[in-house]
Amino acid sequence: MSRQHRRDRHRPGIGYRLNIGLPRERFGEEVDAAGDHDLTAVDVIVPHPVYAGLGWICVIDPDTTWPEVRGLLAEAHAHAARLEAARRPRRTREGRT
Repeated sequence: MSRQHRRDRHRPGIGYRLNIGLPRERFGEEVDAAGDHDLTAVDVIVPHPVYAGLGWICVIDPDTTWPEVRGLLAEAHAHAARLEAARRPRRTREGRT
């Protein structure tokens, strides 16, 4: 991430950047990673400036994008829960150690 990008993120009026890790297929449906994106744009879903290659997106101060972002958060949570369940041994999931 460039120094300019770090400075722009902390400009007055900017509250926070929400980062969301998606399954890679869903990431490709949501954003064009190869496209030219203004990573300082407010309320726009863009590839994460560092972790886009891992399927992460981000949005600075979601407002009008909130309904879509909320759905993406639910998808990301469900995906993470599936990965965690698959990672655990079967006996642990059934309550046995």
